[in-house]
Amino acid sequence: MEQNSFASGKLTPLQLHMLKTFDRKLTEEQEKEVKQLIADYFFRLADNEIDEIVTQKRYTTDDFEKMAHGHRRRPYRPTEK
Repeated sequence: MEQNSFASGKLTPLQLHMLKTFDRKLTEEQEKEVKQLIADYFFRLADNEIDEIVTQKRYTTDDFEKMAHGHRRRPYRPTEK
């Protein structure tokens, strides 16, 4: 299992750059804006990836409806003793 940089105690070049960039006091509003920018960035990445998957698999609205309301678990079967 791959360890993240925080758990390993080593920072990535991007993390170091971010620390240097924000090595000053920001207002509460600025902090909110930066957090929102980062959240928006990762949302766009996920949204683009989802769009690619939908295109590759040719999912339709009906497919999503079936996924949302379908029952995909295995039936319960008690084990015999």
